[in-house]
Amino acid sequence: MATRTCLVTGSAGFVGSVLARTLVSRGWRVVGVDREPVPSWRECPDVSQVQLDLCDLEAVLALVGETGPEVIFHLAAQPFVPVSVAEPYATVRDNVLATTSVLEAARLHGVARVVHASSGAIYGSEPGEHTYFESDEPKVGANLYGPSKIAAENIVLAYSRTFGLDVRIGRFMNTYGPGDTSPSRIVPTAVCQALGGDCYDFGDRDDGSTALDFVYVDDVVAGYLAAAEVDDGALQGVYNFGTCDPVSVRDLVRAVSRLADGTEREPVFRGPVADNPRRKCLDAGRARKELDWEPRTDLMTGLRATVDWYREHLHA
Repeated sequence: MATRTCLVTGSAGFVGSVLARTLVSRGWRVVGVDREPVPSWRECPDVSQVQLDLCDLEAVLALVGETGPEVIFHLAAQPFVPVSVAEPYATVRDNVLATTSVLEAARLHGVARVVHASSGAIYGSEPGEHTYFESDEPKVGANLYGPSKIAAENIVLAYSRTFGLDVRIGRFMNTYGPGDTSPSRIVPTAVCQALGGDCYDFGDRDDGSTALDFVYVDDVVAGYLAAAEVDDGALQGVYNFGTCDPVSVRDLVRAVSRLADGTEREPVFRGPVADNPRRKCLDAGRARKELDWEPRTDLMTGLRATVDWYREHLHA
C-alpha cells in the first residue's frame, strides 16, 4: 500500500506538532510548514519541516506541487486575542490571506481534502449562558480575532461551493495539554504560577465564575483525524469539538494548584464580568454522530498530564 502524504501547516505550534507526530505514528508521510523554527521539545525527526510564509502564494504553490499531499491540515494562524488587538493587520493577514493561499494551492494541485482549524470564537462573546451549535449564526466579538476566523471560514466554504474543493472545518475552544507554553492561555499560565508557588492573578479580566469548555490536545487531534478520514459523500462539513461540560475558571485554577503541590491556592480576581459570557461551550453532537468522535480525556487526567510535563521540562 502506497504511503499517504499530508501537509500540516502550523506544525511548529502546540496542536500542530502533536498532530504531525500522530500522523507519522499512523504511517503518513508528513510535511510540516511553519514560518518559525520548530522548538526543540516539539521536533519530530520523521516530519519533513519546511519554513515559509503561507502568504507567499508562489512558495505555497511550489511546495504543494512538489510534495503532492492527499490532505492539507491547515492549522497555521495568529491565535491570540491580545495580539489581534495590538496587531490587527497581521492578524487578518495570517488568518485570512494565508488561508486563501492554502486553498488556492489545493485547488490548482487537486488536493483531495483540506481540514481547516477554526475556533469557537466565531460564535462571539455575548453575555449570558451559551451552548453553541454549528447552525448558530457567527457573531462579531469584541476584538478582531473572531471576525478573522469567520472570514477564513467563509472563504473555505466559498472555495468548496465554487470549485468543488472538499473541505472540513473544526471549531475548538480552549485546547490544553503537554507542550503548550503560551503565556496568554489560562492553563499554561496557571500551571507555571502554581509550580512557582504563586497565585494566579487574573486582574480585571474575570471574577472567576465564568465557565468555559476545555478540550485536551489529544482529543483535538482525534477530531482533525476523524474529519480527514470521514467518507460521507459530501463536499464540506463543519464540526464543533467540545466537551459540553464547562468548568469555572476559579475551579480550574484551584485544580491545577492542587495537582502542582497539593496546595489549593486561591486565585485573585478583580473583574466585573457583566459583558462576558457566564457559560460558554460547544455542542459536539454532530461530530459524535457523523465522525464517531468523543472527548476521551477527562479534565483532571488532562491537567495532571499537563502539570507533569511542565514539571519535567520547565521546572526540572
